[in-house]
Amino acid sequence: MKTKFIMALAATALLSACASDDPKTPETPDVPGTSTPKGTYLLCAGNYDQNNAALDFFNPQYPDELTTKVFSSTNGRALGSNANDMTIHGKKMYIVVSTSNTLEITDLRAKAIKTLNFVNEAGQPQEPRYVTAAGSKVYVSLYDGNVAVVDTASLTITKRIPVGPNPEELCVIGDRLYVAESGGANWEGGYNNTVGIIDLASETKTGEITVGTNPNRVAADHNGNLYVLTFGNYFDEPNKLTRINPATLTAETMATASQILFSVGSDRVYAYCATQENWVVTEKRIDTYPTAFGNVTASAFLTDEQTPADVYSLSANPADNSLYVGSTDYNTYGSFTAFAADGSTLAHHGLSSINPQGAWFVR
Repeated sequence: MKTKFIMALAATALLSACASDDPKTPETPDVPGTSTPKGTYLLCAGNYDQNNAALDFFNPQYPDELTTKVFSSTNGRALGSNANDMTIHGKKMYIVVSTSNTLEITDLRAKAIKTLNFVNEAGQPQEPRYVTAAGSKVYVSLYDGNVAVVDTASLTITKRIPVGPNPEELCVIGDRLYVAESGGANWEGGYNNTVGIIDLASETKTGEITVGTNPNRVAADHNGNLYVLTFGNYFDEPNKLTRINPATLTAETMATASQILFSVGSDRVYAYCATQENWVVTEKRIDTYPTAFGNVTASAFLTDEQTPADVYSLSANPADNSLYVGSTDYNTYGSFTAFAADGSTLAHHGLSSINPQGAWFVR
């Protein structure tokens, strides 16, 4: 495996382990045009509150190469602590850095344009979690019970929409924004069980859908179906992946397991399902499901032996249904393995920080 490097900038906070394996900062990647997918950004959260989140870049045309620490090398500063999510919308990227309480807005080459901070009226941090975009607006879930609206022209926060407790991932279907209202900070009193519905025109919450315990991840497919991953109570209630028709609110269970991760491609849904005993994975697999409502038949994609160890994230490229699987042991730098739509391996690389959150595609 070759990795493109240039001389490292001054070191930021070190990882708790394997500091000697720290890749040096790279050249800025050759970010592509708009016709076909040319490259993939890979976001690592880093250690908690250690200012070592990282953004790497992979071009599938050069499968043996990985460009590391793109944000820090481009901007001469660290990305921050605990990068949790990002989205690519138009000619900009929006990166949520939760513990740093920021939204980093960059161009497609990761050059910083503006940093937004999220604080309430008392000046307390609101902890941004996830981000999505539609039209001229970007929407950021804030763990204090709000969704922030960011205007893509002025790059300012124009509104905060009150929603349910501890909102997590959000997605847009038609003229509505759906947000997982987890109640995750209230684990002693009981998690929440709703997905909030926000009308995009009025920018107000207009309803909610009752789902399973502790909803955390949501996504949409090209048919307008809503996918909801509930985490359960981490004890005797497992993870569950559900598909919902937003028009009729008809729901169907797709998978139940100790641990589930999922990602939606162009015509399929990838689901990682693992059986755990005392938090140790004893069996794992990745299946695919059709996106047609009413069909929850799973097809094997990767067997236990073929599925990478310590899976932490799944990211499907809707352009070609390739799948990027992020892995971490929570102590050393993470890695990713890219698979083609037929399950063959395209590439495998170590990343420049811990806890890979996923892959995002420039096309």
